[in-house]
Amino acid sequence: MSYSYNPQGSFGPTDRSAASQESNVSTNWPDPPIAVGTCTPSSRIPYLDVTLMSDARKIDRIRWLEDELAELRSQLTDASQQCAMRTRDCQLYRTAIAKLTAANNTLQEQNTTLGEYFNQVVDICERRGIPIEVLKSIQKALETETARVESLRQSTTDTHTSSASGLDQRRL
Repeated sequence: MSYSYNPQGSFGPTDRSAASQESNVSTNWPDPPIAVGTCTPSSRIPYLDVTLMSDARKIDRIRWLEDELAELRSQLTDASQQCAMRTRDCQLYRTAIAKLTAANNTLQEQNTTLGEYFNQVVDICERRGIPIEVLKSIQKALETETARVESLRQSTTDTHTSSASGLDQRRL
């Protein structure tokens, strides 16, 4: 079954045999209804309505695109700020690494210097015939004396502090 336009001005089902018979007959059929979005000389108003509706949709689309563009600009600004912060962080990290590298190099140089001093002391002791054991005993004696002096200094500081606090208490 097929659908076709009939002379009464309506669409409806027709069978093939009737459609073939109608095609041989010439009739004055009325114009088909105006399709949405088309323009005919006899009807300007529907075309105008469709055009205005189409322009309104275009304006809505432009506004939507402007909103999307504003959102993308906002995201770009946020990403740019995060990038700037990360760049600053990277610069700080680079500076810290440079300082650590310099400190490490200084420590290695000092360690090398101490090692050279130790080797010089050992060489002097060997040239003068001083046994290493004597050096070790001198080192122990120096450590003991240093600890005694530090202990004495600490007890003197503690005594001075407690005396000062006692004076403060007497004043109250």
